[in-house]
Amino acid sequence: MSGSIYDNKEGLKNDPSYPGNLLSQDEDTRKQLLEGRWKVSNSPNDIYDYDAFVGMFDNIKGVDKTGRYITADIAMKGSNKLVVGYWEGMELMDIEIMDKSDGKQVIDLINKMAQKYSVENRYICYDADGVGSYVDGFIRGAVPFNGGASAMSVKDEASGRLIKENYMNLKTQCYYRTGNAVSMGRMKVNKHVASKMYDNTMTVKQRFMYERKAIQRAKSDYDGKLRIIGKDEMKVKLNGDSPDLLDMFMMREIFEFKPKMVFAYEMD
Repeated sequence: MSGSIYDNKEGLKNDPSYPGNLLSQDEDTRKQLLEGRWKVSNSPNDIYDYDAFVGMFDNIKGVDKTGRYITADIAMKGSNKLVVGYWEGMELMDIEIMDKSDGKQVIDLINKMAQKYSVENRYICYDADGVGSYVDGFIRGAVPFNGGASAMSVKDEASGRLIKENYMNLKTQCYYRTGNAVSMGRMKVNKHVASKMYDNTMTVKQRFMYERKAIQRAKSDYDGKLRIIGKDEMKVKLNGDSPDLLDMFMMREIFEFKPKMVFAYEMD
């Protein structure tokens, strides 16, 4: 859905006051969600290029769909949501979103998704920072995502050697690399996912577009490492929320660091 909020009948039915609440948002958000004017100004600091990001929902061109994966951004308190995404290759095929959840609900939702799509534990990646560390003892073999860890080494295509990329940490690396993948048309969000409701007021596609503006480059420090703005600054741009969808989205990149012979297999 890319029209105005008045075209979002489900959202208006659940919260008729939503258009009024949008008037307090920043200019780009008002244009996008209230007026349906999605063509907004690009910032040179945007990690995700606007036009390429829109194309992720609309492109006719397919993407690599080898392998089945799950990425989970975990929240058990505060305003964050639990977001669990199912991927076929580089296409996000399904998503489950839950408000504040306890540990058992987190495990149950991830297991439910894994069983539904026959995803092995080793192809499940979860946010291990903070409350996400709870998952480790219950989904044995799953891949913990530690955003503050050092950037991963990658294979240099020219020399064939492993090189260390110059990012502040793993989270920054995955955001930059998925930004590049989106720009190259290598990632996609299925229409079924895009049309789901994120909450009572907007669809998943609308939420993705809303969060996009919060993922921005930050100035390099004395060490010259590439950075993104901090979570607190992101929350300011998102009216106090975290970029839950895009945190789940960028974690897909973790499997691109692993040997394809291990982390990809043919679909049934």
